[in-house]
Amino acid sequence: MIVAAPLRLLLLPAALLLALPTAVRAEDDAAAQCVREANDGNIAACERATAEHPQDSALRRKLALSMIVAGAAERAIDVYREAMRLAPDDAEAHYDLAVALGTLNRFPEAVAPIERALALQPDEPRYERLADIVYGRVGAHDKLFRVTLREAEQGDRIAMYEVALLYAEGTGVKADDAQALGWMKRAAERAHVAAMDRLVEVYLEGKLGQRIDPAEAERWARKAREARLARD
Repeated sequence: MIVAAPLRLLLLPAALLLALPTAVRAEDDAAAQCVREANDGNIAACERATAEHPQDSALRRKLALSMIVAGAAERAIDVYREAMRLAPDDAEAHYDLAVALGTLNRFPEAVAPIERALALQPDEPRYERLADIVYGRVGAHDKLFRVTLREAEQGDRIAMYEVALLYAEGTGVKADDAQALGWMKRAAERAHVAAMDRLVEVYLEGKLGQRIDPAEAERWARKAREARLARD
């Protein structure tokens, strides 16, 4: 069974490092140093800053990030939870916690915070991408399909390709060759090379209810070659 979400799992480390806002108050030395050096794993600087500003959820998130960078991910989870408690209506706080749990492969625990982030800020692409990953890893295929379809409808070509795979395999939705082919073509028309490669298979082997059509297979193979050359 093909599940599309793990294709994005490699995005998690980058997403974590970009998750926290840079616009944290920096009028004093401790907070400024934390903001400046959290990405370098300076836990001590951020601990000083949060001690001086115990109600500042953004600084706590910087502290958690410094812990992640320094290899203390398990400690960071509790700090992220505290930041979320301080700012329960801050979608980013919930998202950050979900990202951190995902990096530790604690995907079942990441479901609640990513769903809360989406409830607070619907249609945020980063939240939807992470939800893809989380739902795929916990086997919530119906939710995976719904969030991926929403991304695809908003023009995300990767999501278009993944929706095509979900329809083709009947994962989270009733299998539908026509829908699978339609979404595969939409992705391919937006220069998704893997979608082009799949269309080559479709027309060479007669998949997704299509008749074998060597000319159409060659057309998509040529487009795939051109796209790869343009990319290189």
